[in-house]
Amino acid sequence: MAQVDTPPVAASGATTVWTNAPQGPPSIGAALVLLSHSLDDQNFKCSMSDLDVQVTLNDGTVIRPVIRASKLDRATEIVTANMIYVVVTTDIVRLSYSNYK
Repeated sequence: MAQVDTPPVAASGATTVWTNAPQGPPSIGAALVLLSHSLDDQNFKCSMSDLDVQVTLNDGTVIRPVIRASKLDRATEIVTANMIYVVVTTDIVRLSYSNYK
């Protein structure tokens, strides 16, 4: 029987870019939208831009500073001061924010 060799990728420290990149749970995109709407709908003394919100996509792209977000079917609209991004919600793999700029 022929042996199938798989290269020791993890052991060598090599990285692979997968065409079917990891997917984030939809709850990350939902949390981003909820944060945006909560700050817009309430009488908070800060906005998303005060929180320095940043989103990381599964391809490594970092979007920041996010000033507004909304749900669009299976996508999330992410607004910065200079750009509007429409991304598949499961492409969002990390959401972070801090009130320290």
